[in-house]
Parts: sequence; C-alpha cells; structure tokens
Amino acid sequence: MKIIAKRPFISSRPGFGNIPAGRILDTDDAYAKMLINAGLAEEYSAVPPLMADRQTSFTSPVGANAKNGLSSQAGQASQSQTVKKSKSGVKKTKTAR
Repeated sequence: MKIIAKRPFISSRPGFGNIPAGRILDTDDAYAKMLINAGLAEEYSAVPPLMADRQTSFTSPVGANAKNGLSSQAGQASQSQTVKKSKSGVKKTKTAR
C-alpha cells in the first residue's frame, strides 16, 4: 500500500529511517494501517484531487472606485482643553484654539 507522510517521524523499519513530511512510502498493508491509525501518514492515491475553480466570495463595495464626491467627510475633531490653576487653587478648563 502506498502512503504519504503527514508529518516527519522516525521509522523503526529497516531501510526507512527518518521520514520527512510529504514522502511517499510503499510498504505492506499492516505497517501502513498502523502509521495511518497513529496519525503519521495517510493513504496515497496517484490521482490528483479535484479542485474547484478559485472564486472568492469577496465583492467590492458599491462605488468604491467611483470618484463622484458623494462620500461623507470625516467629522471635525473635538477641541483640546487646557487646565490652568487659578490664584485660589481652583482648576479652570479652557478650550485651546
């Protein structure tokens, strides 16, 4: 049975040794089933998997490329405030200009 390694592992079988991920092995069915059950490999088929056409589900916003000037402008930022200490020790806030 042909299997493909899902992740790297060290095989105890003579002749295999260190197995990197993605390596295809041709071994007896019992050893292959043991590696598949352990999660180290999966069955390999020579037929490439079917792939769907690559279509994204993203749609661009309406009018994103149109420069018609109808988009809203950013709001005005609030004025910053400064704090001054008066002669009596009370803090007064004043908006900076």
